[in-house]
Amino acid sequence: MSRRYWIACGLLIGTGLLGVVLVCLFPPEHFDQDGQLIGEMPPEFGFALALVWLGLLGALAGAAALGTIRLWRWQRGKKRRRGRERLPGAGSCPAKTSRVAPLTDRSNKP
Repeated sequence: MSRRYWIACGLLIGTGLLGVVLVCLFPPEHFDQDGQLIGEMPPEFGFALALVWLGLLGALAGAAALGTIRLWRWQRGKKRRRGRERLPGAGSCPAKTSRVAPLTDRSNKP
Protein backbone atom coordinates (compact mmCIF):
# COMPACT_ATOMS: atom_id res chain seq x y z
CA MET A 1 0.00 0.00 0.00
CA SER A 2 1.23 3.46 -0.70
CA ARG A 3 2.30 5.90 1.93
CA ARG A 4 -0.44 8.27 0.89
CA TYR A 5 -3.03 5.83 2.24
CA TRP A 6 -1.39 5.71 5.66
CA ILE A 7 -0.89 9.47 5.67
CA ALA A 8 -4.59 9.97 4.88
CA CYS A 9 -5.59 7.64 7.74
CA GLY A 10 -3.27 9.50 10.10
CA LEU A 11 -4.66 12.85 8.99
CA LEU A 12 -8.22 11.65 9.59
CA ILE A 13 -7.32 10.47 13.09
CA GLY A 14 -5.34 13.62 13.90
CA THR A 15 -8.00 16.00 12.55
CA GLY A 16 -10.73 14.15 14.43
CA LEU A 17 -8.81 14.20 17.69
CA LEU A 18 -8.05 17.88 17.28
CA GLY A 19 -11.76 18.52 16.68
CA VAL A 20 -12.71 16.53 19.78
CA VAL A 21 -10.24 18.46 21.93
CA LEU A 22 -11.38 21.81 20.54
CA VAL A 23 -15.05 21.00 21.12
CA CYS A 24 -14.25 19.93 24.69
CA LEU A 25 -12.22 23.08 25.38
CA PHE A 26 -14.55 25.51 23.62
CA PRO A 27 -18.04 23.96 23.58
CA PRO A 28 -20.41 25.53 21.07
CA GLU A 29 -23.54 27.02 22.56
CA HIS A 30 -26.72 25.72 20.97
CA PHE A 31 -29.99 27.29 22.07
CA ASP A 32 -33.55 26.05 21.72
CA GLN A 33 -36.56 28.15 20.63
CA ASP A 34 -37.02 29.65 24.12
CA GLY A 35 -33.40 30.81 24.31
CA GLN A 36 -32.39 28.08 26.77
CA LEU A 37 -29.01 26.37 26.43
CA ILE A 38 -29.41 22.80 25.18
CA GLY A 39 -27.49 20.22 27.22
CA GLU A 40 -27.12 17.65 24.44
CA MET A 41 -23.97 16.51 22.72
CA PRO A 42 -23.00 19.03 20.05
CA PRO A 43 -23.07 17.74 16.47
CA GLU A 44 -19.53 19.01 15.98
CA PHE A 45 -18.31 16.55 18.62
CA GLY A 46 -20.07 13.68 16.85
CA PHE A 47 -18.56 14.71 13.51
CA ALA A 48 -15.06 14.83 15.04
CA LEU A 49 -15.54 11.37 16.54
CA ALA A 50 -16.74 10.09 13.17
CA LEU A 51 -13.49 11.33 11.60
CA VAL A 52 -11.48 9.46 14.22
CA TRP A 53 -13.48 6.29 13.62
CA LEU A 54 -13.04 6.56 9.85
CA GLY A 55 -9.28 6.93 10.28
CA LEU A 56 -9.10 3.97 12.65
CA LEU A 57 -11.24 1.79 10.39
CA GLY A 58 -9.09 2.74 7.41
CA ALA A 59 -5.89 1.87 9.29
CA LEU A 60 -7.39 -1.43 10.46
CA ALA A 61 -8.53 -2.32 6.94
CA GLY A 62 -5.09 -1.45 5.56
CA ALA A 63 -3.34 -3.59 8.15
CA ALA A 64 -5.69 -6.49 7.44
CA ALA A 65 -5.09 -6.12 3.70
CA LEU A 66 -1.32 -6.12 4.17
CA GLY A 67 -1.52 -9.20 6.39
CA THR A 68 -3.73 -11.02 3.90
CA ILE A 69 -1.42 -10.16 0.99
CA ARG A 70 1.64 -11.26 2.95
CA LEU A 71 -0.05 -14.55 3.95
CA TRP A 72 -1.16 -15.17 0.36
CA ARG A 73 2.35 -14.55 -0.98
CA TRP A 74 3.87 -16.79 1.68
CA GLN A 75 1.46 -19.62 0.86
CA ARG A 76 2.05 -19.21 -2.87
CA GLY A 77 5.83 -19.33 -2.37
CA LYS A 78 5.51 -22.38 -0.13
CA LYS A 79 3.66 -24.29 -2.87
CA ARG A 80 6.31 -23.36 -5.43
CA ARG A 81 9.18 -24.52 -3.22
CA ARG A 82 7.54 -27.86 -2.47
CA GLY A 83 8.72 -29.46 -5.74
CA ARG A 84 12.24 -28.03 -5.59
CA GLU A 85 13.47 -29.18 -2.21
CA ARG A 86 17.21 -29.62 -2.02
CA LEU A 87 19.08 -32.44 -0.41
CA PRO A 88 20.75 -31.58 2.89
CA GLY A 89 24.31 -30.49 2.33
CA ALA A 90 23.96 -30.27 -1.44
CA GLY A 91 25.63 -27.18 -2.80
CA SER A 92 26.85 -25.87 0.50
CA CYS A 93 30.42 -24.83 1.05
CA PRO A 94 31.89 -26.16 4.32
CA ALA A 95 34.39 -23.32 4.48
CA LYS A 96 31.62 -20.73 4.61
CA THR A 97 29.44 -22.53 7.14
CA SER A 98 31.99 -22.64 9.96
CA ARG A 99 32.99 -19.10 10.91
CA VAL A 100 33.49 -19.80 14.60
CA ALA A 101 37.04 -20.09 15.86
CA PRO A 102 37.89 -23.46 17.41
CA LEU A 103 37.74 -23.69 21.17
CA THR A 104 41.08 -23.61 22.93
CA ASP A 105 42.00 -25.04 26.27
CA ARG A 106 41.92 -22.11 28.69
CA SER A 107 42.52 -24.01 31.88
CA ASN A 108 45.29 -22.74 34.08
CA LYS A 109 47.22 -25.96 34.37
CA PRO A 110 50.94 -25.56 35.10
